[in-house]
Amino acid sequence: MTANRFEIAAPKWNGGKRCVGLNAARLNCDMVEVDIQYKDKLGVRVFPKILNMSSTKVKTYPIQVVGGGVRLHIVPIADLTEKSINSQAITKPDKVCHACGGQEFYTRPVGQWGSEEELCCRCHPKPEEGV
Repeated sequence: MTANRFEIAAPKWNGGKRCVGLNAARLNCDMVEVDIQYKDKLGVRVFPKILNMSSTKVKTYPIQVVGGGVRLHIVPIADLTEKSINSQAITKPDKVCHACGGQEFYTRPVGQWGSEEELCCRCHPKPEEGV
């Protein structure tokens, strides 16, 4: 899973909501990480954790065009999550059929010596027993 990190100096105020502007040209990944560097008057970071969101969800937010024609998706900070990107990782199955993409397999005996072959349930439906 690929992720692009955005380092934001300070959030935008958009109608009373704190938001961040994420460059639309950099959304060529699965996830975005947002690291907001903004500090309060005591020097403490207001948003100490890295926030994230899927890039497909970011693309649903409105666009604002800023200097130089840069297109920014304006995302409310409240909509970003603190979940670890590793916990959102897509797990791949142990085995996949190369013909149809099926993920369930069964074994059947072959020959008289007790050898077995593994067949995909989608390509080769398992015969009903007792027929």
